[in-house]
Amino acid sequence: MLVKTLNSLQKEAEELLTTQMTIFEHFNSYRSQWEEIALDGYKKFVGYKDETEEEKAAKRRGEETRSNLHIPRTYQIVDTIRSRMVMAFFQRYPYVEFIPQPSYQSRFSMQQAEDKAQIGSALVNEQLKKNNIVAKYHDYVTSLLLFPKGYLGVGWRYEEEYIKQKVPVPEIIQTPFGPQYTGNSVYQVTENLEKIWDDNEIVNIDFFDFWPDPKGTCLDTCRAVFHREFLTYDELVHKLKFLKWLNEGIVYVDEPNELWEIQGTKEIERGRDWRMSEIGFSDSRLDIFATFDDEDFKRNSEFEILNYWEDNRHIITVNKQKVVYDGPSPYWRHRKKPFVAASYERMIGEFMGMSAVQVISDLQEEENTIHNQRTDNVNFVLNKMWKVRSGADIDESELISRPHGIIHVDRADDVQELVVSDVAASSFNQQNIIATMMENVLATPPVMQGAESRGSKTATETLKQTGNAGMRFDVKLAIFKDLDLKRLFRLMDMNNQQFIDDTRLVRFNINNAIKWRYINPDDLVGEYDYMPASANIDPAASKQIRREQLTLMMQFLLQTGVPFVDYYKLIEEWIRSFDIENAEKYLIPKEQVQKQMMMQAMMQQRQEQQEQRAGPTQTQQYQNAMIGRSVGRRPQQDRNPTEQSSGVVR
Repeated sequence: MLVKTLNSLQKEAEELLTTQMTIFEHFNSYRSQWEEIALDGYKKFVGYKDETEEEKAAKRRGEETRSNLHIPRTYQIVDTIRSRMVMAFFQRYPYVEFIPQPSYQSRFSMQQAEDKAQIGSALVNEQLKKNNIVAKYHDYVTSLLLFPKGYLGVGWRYEEEYIKQKVPVPEIIQTPFGPQYTGNSVYQVTENLEKIWDDNEIVNIDFFDFWPDPKGTCLDTCRAVFHREFLTYDELVHKLKFLKWLNEGIVYVDEPNELWEIQGTKEIERGRDWRMSEIGFSDSRLDIFATFDDEDFKRNSEFEILNYWEDNRHIITVNKQKVVYDGPSPYWRHRKKPFVAASYERMIGEFMGMSAVQVISDLQEEENTIHNQRTDNVNFVLNKMWKVRSGADIDESELISRPHGIIHVDRADDVQELVVSDVAASSFNQQNIIATMMENVLATPPVMQGAESRGSKTATETLKQTGNAGMRFDVKLAIFKDLDLKRLFRLMDMNNQQFIDDTRLVRFNINNAIKWRYINPDDLVGEYDYMPASANIDPAASKQIRREQLTLMMQFLLQTGVPFVDYYKLIEEWIRSFDIENAEKYLIPKEQVQKQMMMQAMMQQRQEQQEQRAGPTQTQQYQNAMIGRSVGRRPQQDRNPTEQSSGVVR
């Protein structure tokens, strides 16, 4: 067995640091090619416009400059796409359904596999809700619409804290006969160590805090990636203690106090700081807590953590000065890098794609230019310029436009108006053409944005345009569902199978909030396919049209009596089309409906048996006689029992 000494560990850490920084610089050089594109997308989204040197000089001289406005067309289109994507996948709870894969369930029966799938999906849905997935996915979609790539991190978080709470204790009073229980309770404040988080954790990652492999085309083909995060002293110490307890890798820090030696500079650059400084906002990158000598304050200072991830390796570098950990990836169940990444427009064979803002960037610049030119033209028309004859005695203050103003001249041609043509009408038409082009490029016509259409269109034309735009958008939804959402759900499910090692309570049936179930770690083991539970319907489509379609379909099915349709779920979907979220509370539970149907069938069967024993009634005899006549037979007639068929009376 090879025992490494302290000096050999330090030397190994130094060599590993050199290797890590070499790889990082190579990855950073590759990503830097998209940084200007990312900054441009961010500026157009927030409406920031760079000023030229001439404009800056004119402002310093106190002179008026020309119009330099930004038209928020980019924000309008991005917000439309973002809303549609978020609502398409996370409009309704539950968010995901698990479908068992029989090829991987050889040791389970299909009934047991389906039960496991319901348990796994119920747990993941609860964790998605706990992570505020709607807000997290909203920010994730915003990133991929603005930047060449959007990122999510999916990890496991375990956290304990001392929690104070009131607990009832028996009230005991002192009496002459000794302590005596009064029968009442009093509340005392106690502090106990409790587990506050032991679940999946989803985090948004900034574009400028992630570095992919230049040779990779997706996360799975990347040989390695870098992810930057920031931890306080206590958080970093806790993380290193946990890694040391796992005893799977090498921790190159023996004592927590060694971290102060590698704290480095008091200025920390986050990914967001760079882009915010480009639009004039900055916090000076100073970590104020790192400037104090008081240890209580200094413990709040942050360390820059550079995580190096392979499918089965994890290296942690602090402040780019020292490697503190090298070992296997803690996520051995899914054996993937714990991230989700996507681009709005995928490029074949490339990791970085195109953002939505990048597609319309030039058109946004052109619209800004036309609008600013029109504004300047209107200013020139309203604030007229004059030609003054050389040598004329004219007071220039009288040339300023004002109500009932008078200009004193000696000759009629001393002052003449400099005529400027009004081009507002033509510029409006040109701007509308550019706006239409931007909307057509990203399939966001005005009706999808909740705005009025330009020009007059019939209802059929509007519906056709909406349908064509929805078809293009459905393709985007299908790609995001197959790539990033399925990966997100799979990572969470695999983490549950790996890290949950005790019994826990899970809300098993989402239609009944009070139905809970205890599950064991074995209940989670399995292989599944993951499907978003929300219907893949364009939320921008007319709800009235969908409601009418459901009504017509229900009428047809009920009239024809199709037996292999779940009418219960169909009616529930019809109620939800009226924007009622908790449709199940208006319906009788399915089990009760089935019992009622069984009781009705039994009562009907019992009634038929009683009628058979009693014989046909007079009405039924008459109906039988009529039926016999209709088929060509002689109808039954009442006959006198004293007569024979020949009519002779005995």
